[in-house]
Amino acid sequence: MNHRIIFLIMLWIVASHGLLAQSDARYFVAIDIPEDVEAQLFPISELLERRLMGDFEPKEKLHITLYFLGPMPELTLNQTKTLLTQVLAETTSFSIEVRGLGFFPNLQKARVAWIGAHAVEIEQMHRLIQQHIALAPGENLEFHPHITLARLSAVPPKSMLEKYQQQIADMGILAKFDVQEVILMKSAGGKYTPILKIPLRSQKTK
Repeated sequence: MNHRIIFLIMLWIVASHGLLAQSDARYFVAIDIPEDVEAQLFPISELLERRLMGDFEPKEKLHITLYFLGPMPELTLNQTKTLLTQVLAETTSFSIEVRGLGFFPNLQKARVAWIGAHAVEIEQMHRLIQQHIALAPGENLEFHPHITLARLSAVPPKSMLEKYQQQIADMGILAKFDVQEVILMKSAGGKYTPILKIPLRSQKTK
């Protein structure tokens, strides 16, 4: 019996006995953004904040979500830690290019402003986690690697957003950094707390 089947059986046992988490905690797998990259992205946030209304992410909360896991009881959380470590054990460190401004769900109904994160390895890790630890599959159907800058409270004019997109596009690559670890994060009370850090293999040992 493989690890995924065991994990799903344990999840069913937990749910059937009413042991699901009662707090507002949510969990997700993420890549943290280095401080020097945060500093490069902050002026873009400031640029948008002058004209767009919404909640802008502080520099220390910037990240790339690899997979949203949702709420979990302690038993499932411990099992998830073990599985994540096993699933990502052979993943090698890699580089990410940060470039391009986008909006979810689209320019006409923009509610989230983000900067793109580009690396094939991000997609590969997302699929690995989806295959082995699909706790909240519906939340991850349209995966688009990005760094959220703001959640907008009012939909801006499309022409304004297109202007900003062109400005950012003209800058080309905004930043580039190496990913050395993947983090299991806890989100509760508006704060992100690292629960587990999984180091990636050095490219020299590949």
